[in-house]
Amino acid sequence: MEPLIPPGARVRIERCAGAELIPGDVIAVARGAGCVLHRYLGPLAGGGRALLTKADRARRVDEPWRGVEFVGRLVAVSEGDDGAERPLAAPPLKRLMAAALWLAWLPAVMLGRARRRTRRGGVTS
Repeated sequence: MEPLIPPGARVRIERCAGAELIPGDVIAVARGAGCVLHRYLGPLAGGGRALLTKADRARRVDEPWRGVEFVGRLVAVSEGDDGAERPLAAPPLKRLMAAALWLAWLPAVMLGRARRRTRRGGVTS
């Protein structure tokens, strides 16, 4: 999650319900014995409790995470020796802008999936 979270930084995760997430939040999901932090994009359409995420530097969206893998939302980052926390709670306007960007971006994702299925022979026009 660079540049938001530098290597070696400590993070504070807050448990919350998946319904409380807003596109743009950074969330922790369980992977093996640890967790990964990725940007929350929204729920998978028709996917029940599945979550769509993406690393900030990744080109592609992650495979959907099942709701049981969701750990919580990132609320603060500690850098350096002093241990001072930098809160990450987004102001309401920033959350609204993130939601608007996600809604604008979603059709492109869905169109890309449909094109990939068409190339694989899964859907014909």
